[in-house]
Amino acid sequence: MSKRTEFPAFLEAMHGRRLLHVGHKDADCDALGSAYAMSRLLPGDVGFAQGIKASARDLAEWLGLTPVIDPNPAAYEYTILYDINSLTLLGLPLPPRYALFDHHVPGGHRYSDFHSQLADGAEWCWVRPVESTCSVLAELFLAHNVPLNRKMEIALAAGIVTDTAWLQLANAAALRRLAAVLEPSSLYLEDVLTVIDSPNRRASRRAAVLAAVRGVQETLANGWSILATETDSHDHGFAAIAALRRLGGDVVAVSFPKGEKAMVMTECDRIVAEQAGIDLADVAAEVAQTANTDETWGSRIWGRVIAPMSQRALLELCVKAVAQALTIAPEDNVTFHPMDETSARTVLGWRYEEPYTLYNTDPSEVEENVQALLNPRNAYYTVTDEEGEIEAYCCFGPDAQVPGGDYSLDALDLGMGVRPDLTGRGRGHTYVSALLNFARRTFAPATFRVTVAEFNKRALRVWEKAGFQPLQTFQRERDGMAFVVLVREDR
Repeated sequence: MSKRTEFPAFLEAMHGRRLLHVGHKDADCDALGSAYAMSRLLPGDVGFAQGIKASARDLAEWLGLTPVIDPNPAAYEYTILYDINSLTLLGLPLPPRYALFDHHVPGGHRYSDFHSQLADGAEWCWVRPVESTCSVLAELFLAHNVPLNRKMEIALAAGIVTDTAWLQLANAAALRRLAAVLEPSSLYLEDVLTVIDSPNRRASRRAAVLAAVRGVQETLANGWSILATETDSHDHGFAAIAALRRLGGDVVAVSFPKGEKAMVMTECDRIVAEQAGIDLADVAAEVAQTANTDETWGSRIWGRVIAPMSQRALLELCVKAVAQALTIAPEDNVTFHPMDETSARTVLGWRYEEPYTLYNTDPSEVEENVQALLNPRNAYYTVTDEEGEIEAYCCFGPDAQVPGGDYSLDALDLGMGVRPDLTGRGRGHTYVSALLNFARRTFAPATFRVTVAEFNKRALRVWEKAGFQPLQTFQRERDGMAFVVLVREDR
């Protein structure tokens, strides 16, 4: 089914219909805020399976919103879904006709089947790799001059603030989006925090954090401090995570009950991830495999896993896996250097055998390509070993794109070529890992993107193993060759 993304046409098509606005089950501020904001534009019922989280109740009360609990989508002409990345999180029967607004792109939260069914069935679909679904709506509203009232602004801002862990994980783009939402009514951040963080909630959180801190356990691994504790709820889990990080934990882990199961959240900052060479999404996936569960997701600096076991047992399993990951020796050392003319001529002289001959440079185009590799705007680098030998080269930015693809999403494009005699020897992960670490330090993107020829299954496997997921397939303009665009969120 083709997805339509013309926002004015969507508004017109929805006008006058009996609508249901639905966020994920046990809704948080992002799900509630985005559903509320759109319902002011397109009137209809707002509902959620299993109600809303404690963390969103203050927001709902301030907005004057009484959501429908466990609504029946079949009773409505059309359903609009918000912040829902799987059928499990919908918690309701799949609507016969629906639109989807979300921020969990394929590859953004790894090791999950996000959107495998929901996006395929949506008639209208807006999925952007940003910090929150409220950010997706805010961009659309502002781009199309949709008037916002104070309540809509507070609702959207609440989703952005809470989905960035109270701005701890907010990058410059997230802060700009938040500022754009606050600007029309000259709101202050304090106005938002006053709504979503009431005195009663602060008192409850403070008591839970004090209890969590009293029970904290420290594990040392290769000089890194892992702080872990238990708490009583998802909402208090976030507060405990923040407290353990302020206590100086390099990696922190918190467990809490999730129905009849337990959930563990792990987090670290980018500097720790880079220096320690740890990826918490990979760690969570390893724990999930041991615990015989598929409920896991995450990115490089945070991981989540839910399993049918006790809080303590799952927490201990996670701490053990984190400690093991911190003591693994880093990958082979390689160094990145800006491309110079000698190196450019060297890599352009590499020759690949079938079926990879398309990567060979035509001798008549060498001079033109040398200039392209030396152009600072194309950001080409060599990748050398400890003895200074070139093992690969790479680039960052538009020169890694292929004409014909859709590159409208805000992401850093990556390109890489490996020396012919080093291909097919299982070293791809080493180069990709080093490339991503260098890109984080140099460019600090929220999302990575790579474009790979569809026939190059070897390269596709390497990038997918590194957490990239296919976003689109297209044909190159000049010859119709098929390429795959893959993305990975790195927030």
